[in-house]
Amino acid sequence: MIINIKSKALYINIVILSVIYLAELMYILYLNSGVFSYTLDDPYIHLALAKNIAAGHYGINLTEYSAPSSSIIWPFILAGFSGAGWFDYVPLIINFICSLGTVYLYTQLFSMLFTAANAQRQTLLTIIATMAIVFITNIIGLAFTGMEHSLQVYISLLVVYGVIISLREQRVPWWLVLAIIAGPLVRYENLALSLPAIVCLVAQRYWLAAVSSGLLLVASVSGFSAYLHTLGLGYWPSSIIAKSALLEKGHLAAVIDTLLSHLAFVPVSIFLISVLILALYNCFHTKAADKYLALIFGTAIIAHMLFGYSGWYYRYDMYIVSAATMGIIYSFRGVLSKIYNALYKELDENSPITYALVLLIICCGFGFNFWKTTTTTAIAANNIFEQQYQMHRFVNYYYKAPVAINDLGWVAYENPNYVLDLWGLASLEALKSRQTATDSAWMDKLAGKHNVKLAIIYDSWFRNKPSTWRPVAVMELGKERITPASNYVTFYALDSNSYEKVKPLLLQFKDSLPVGVKLTVY
Repeated sequence: MIINIKSKALYINIVILSVIYLAELMYILYLNSGVFSYTLDDPYIHLALAKNIAAGHYGINLTEYSAPSSSIIWPFILAGFSGAGWFDYVPLIINFICSLGTVYLYTQLFSMLFTAANAQRQTLLTIIATMAIVFITNIIGLAFTGMEHSLQVYISLLVVYGVIISLREQRVPWWLVLAIIAGPLVRYENLALSLPAIVCLVAQRYWLAAVSSGLLLVASVSGFSAYLHTLGLGYWPSSIIAKSALLEKGHLAAVIDTLLSHLAFVPVSIFLISVLILALYNCFHTKAADKYLALIFGTAIIAHMLFGYSGWYYRYDMYIVSAATMGIIYSFRGVLSKIYNALYKELDENSPITYALVLLIICCGFGFNFWKTTTTTAIAANNIFEQQYQMHRFVNYYYKAPVAINDLGWVAYENPNYVLDLWGLASLEALKSRQTATDSAWMDKLAGKHNVKLAIIYDSWFRNKPSTWRPVAVMELGKERITPASNYVTFYALDSNSYEKVKPLLLQFKDSLPVGVKLTVY
């Protein structure tokens, strides 16, 4: 009976998730006049890098090496599909599969924890609880970012679920070792989960699993750093250096800044601090086995809040939110079971829908700030279509020459010309110049070095620009801004000759823009 309940709940959850995915995809295509786009510009960094990896080069521009990806393995995974005609959809497909894996793990967890004489009620409870968690942890929104976070969440849950299995069944699943190793290869932040998980294996005397996973983890991460160093890129990806306060400001100041940024992100910080308190409680009031699990997600929360990123369309925090959610549900399974039994007795045996709706309202109310990203996904994707895709079109099909930008992504994707990334993700030289220069001369110097005569940037990102740069046009979004850093991008001609070349091209380009997008040419 339990197996049938699990299967039925899983199938229904898969159908629900698939319908939501399909609805989001169709709406995006409708808003974008048939052009698919992700909700962020960043996945096009990975797609561009993956294309070059498949061609035997690590970097955005074929003339130089660069490390613009915060993930070690994600671009290499994508590179395996670089020749496919549907390559643009590969991140979404992988993310959908990872979402199915996440739903499977939660379905297994809830089926394990909740039992009832009424099979219909147990199935409904498992379905509603699982789908509520999907919305709370932004599973659907993450997938449409096109980034590696769906895979990160799935692997994080594999670590937590694998530890639960080791505690319940006194064995180490083979996939737990793989998840411990793979986590930091997908995102460095997963060290916050992998290292405590290894400690947990040591505490349970699973020496082979602990030592093998630890050695392979160290070898793989340090090996990639050594590879970057041989390319002259240092030991860390430029994207991490650009975003990490720890690498930029030093130790104590960076830790304080990171902690404050997390505390300012109220919805997540309240949840994580609450879970941390419950984890500490578990360390002193439960049996040894459950203390190991509390150690993992409690330590991971502390590490994330001191060293990890936060915010940005609810993607940086979701791996730890998901892991903490699964950990706290299992840790307090006794309390949840009592609540479940109490509600079961109170509610009419013939009204399981009432019970389900109560649970859904509680969960979705708690996770409002997370699941609301699902409702803005299509508009966010349309933002990228209206801004970054149009920049891509102008540079590739009208201008056809080297260009400088500050928001790397679609402009660099399938662009045969040099792209100067002034923010520095695709140029370590630009990154170091931006972080250390006291004036804007470095921008002119790098532009001259790479024969760049046009810059398309957010004015707000560069308060000081070379005085010789002349604005040619400003492009404005046609809808409410969700994910781009600004409503406006400005086109700058870097000298008078380029101004005369660019202006007529922009006037021609203006007629091809989507309805609502405004291009003001000076």
